[in-house]
Amino acid sequence: MLPLQIETRQTRTFDNQDLTYQVTLGSGPWIVLANGLGARSTAWRHQITYLRDDYRFLMWDYRGLYGTDPRPLPDDMHPFDVHARDLSAILRAEGVEHPIVTAWSLGMHVVLRAMRDHALTPSHLIVLNGTFQADAEAHVSVSKVRGRVVGMLERVDGLVERIVHRAARSPELLPWAKRLGLIGPTVDEDLFSEVVADFALVQARPYLRHLAALRTERSMDLLAAVDVPTLVLIGEGDRVTPRAIAEPAARRIPGAEIFVVRGATHFTALEFPELVNLRIEKFLREHGARVAT
Repeated sequence: MLPLQIETRQTRTFDNQDLTYQVTLGSGPWIVLANGLGARSTAWRHQITYLRDDYRFLMWDYRGLYGTDPRPLPDDMHPFDVHARDLSAILRAEGVEHPIVTAWSLGMHVVLRAMRDHALTPSHLIVLNGTFQADAEAHVSVSKVRGRVVGMLERVDGLVERIVHRAARSPELLPWAKRLGLIGPTVDEDLFSEVVADFALVQARPYLRHLAALRTERSMDLLAAVDVPTLVLIGEGDRVTPRAIAEPAARRIPGAEIFVVRGATHFTALEFPELVNLRIEKFLREHGARVAT
C-alpha cells in the first residue's frame, strides 16, 4: 500500500474569504467528509485509510471555530448555511458534481441545507451519529433547559474557553470520559487524543453559537426529501442523540438503511472503526458506488 497522500488546496468563499480544504490524491469516486462540531478531519482517519484505494476524499474544517483560523462567521447568517455555501465553493473548485457524502453529527445539518439549496447533489448519503432532533412534547422541556444553559455559557464565553482548553490538555480527560459513558471502552485512544488536542484550540464564542443554532435547527423537515441511497449509523449508547430519538427520525428518510452499533457512543467511528468501515463498504458496493477492479 502506497503512503497516504493528502494535498491542501485553497479557493475563495462567497464572502471573499480564503477557504482551505484537503483532498487525497488518487482516482475513483469522491467521498466528501462533513465534520461534527469540534472535531476536525483527524477523526476520519480510519475511514480514509481503509477506503483510500477505491475512493478519493475531500474534507474541510468549519471556519471560525479554532484559534488558528482567522476566517469569521458572518453575523447575519445561520452558521450551517455558511458551511453549506463553503462546501459548494469547494465542490465547484474541484469540479465535483455527485459525490458520496458522509456526515458526522452536526455535519448532517450542513449537508441537508446544501442539498436543500441544490448546492450539493450527492450520489449516496451516509449519516454517522447524526444530531437528530425530537419533535415530541416529551422532549420540549429538555430542549428549553439546554437552551438556558447555552445562553448562560454565552455570557461567560471567555471563562468557558479557558476551562475547555485546560480540560482538553488534561491526561485525566480520557478516563473520566469513559467513566461518564461519553466514550466507549473500545475507543482508539491515540486517535481520540489527537481529536481532543484539536479541541484545545476551539474558540468558545463561535462554538456556543453553533450549539445555539443546533438547538433550534429545523433540518429535520428536510429528511423526507432525501432521494438518494442512504445509510444511517446510530450508536446504541449515544447520549448526544439517543437511539430513541435518532432511529424514528432516520426512518423519515425514504428507504434509509439503519444500522445500530451496540456499545457505541457519539464516537462510533473511533470505537468500532472496523465495523463502521465494513458496513460503509457493503453499503457502497450494494448501491453501485464501488470502483470496478
